[in-house]
Amino acid sequence: MKKYFRLSAALPVLAWLCCAVQSAAAQTAVYPEIPGRFGLAGLAEEGEPRTVTPDTPVDGLELIICSDDAQQQRVDAVRRLADINKTSKDPDYIAYVRSLTRSADWLLTNEEDAGFRRYGVFMTFSRAYSLANASLPENSGDPLEWKLWKGVEKLHGRGVKDKDKRLREYFDRYVPLKKEPDWKKESARLRRVTEQIIKALPEYETDLRGRLALVDSTQNSQLQVLPKLLASPAMTRLPPELRAQFTRGTQQQFAYRLHTLWTNLYARNIVEAIGEKNARDFGVAPAEVKLGWPSYTQPKQTP
Repeated sequence: MKKYFRLSAALPVLAWLCCAVQSAAAQTAVYPEIPGRFGLAGLAEEGEPRTVTPDTPVDGLELIICSDDAQQQRVDAVRRLADINKTSKDPDYIAYVRSLTRSADWLLTNEEDAGFRRYGVFMTFSRAYSLANASLPENSGDPLEWKLWKGVEKLHGRGVKDKDKRLREYFDRYVPLKKEPDWKKESARLRRVTEQIIKALPEYETDLRGRLALVDSTQNSQLQVLPKLLASPAMTRLPPELRAQFTRGTQQQFAYRLHTLWTNLYARNIVEAIGEKNARDFGVAPAEVKLGWPSYTQPKQTP
């Protein structure tokens, strides 16, 4: 049996599908590749980072990244920094996200090695974005959280104008949220195509139905998560203006993620199952990964 592209049952967190999409984007030729450590010639490709210990403090990792140390050590520092498990409930959360954004900013400004620059910016920016985006609705009364979000927005604004075309294309995946993509239309289309393939090529039926079941499971889990997020205490206690902002942003981001689930991840599953030529004959090709970029406005502080 062919190995399925893994589509885990969706976790009850807003960031899960975002991470899945980002991981997929790094592997597909359809979207501009941002190299991981595997794309950096001469560097260790397996196992744990070997030149930076797990107990290296966050500010120490930042110093290594923004230095002229050996590239292997800098790659390991990026990996360690991006892998640290922090939430807004941790007392050093703000300092951690600031280290991520400062590292990304330094690399955009100073790094001369194009491959490491792409890798480091991708790892630090994507982590800072997912954390700040998930944390802001829960902590919108904290001015420091707004400052973090504005710092991430500033990095995005720089990235879409970067001198490196591949980095510009990476940042372009974050589409400003204006109109939701019609993921239901794409879901219906790809379901019809799947039935057409099965009718014409019945030998692929078991494989395709298994893949489709995984996609359905992921979609259904996400659709169960969305109303829970919108009805959470963090959302319901917000002032009406802020609640409207975060509700709209959350709904739009879910729409983009579900659209990508079908048009990129499931389309890639079809290609993997039946081959590129057959997929082309049925009009199937993975679409570019696009993620919604929410627009949040900090309320004016009353004197």
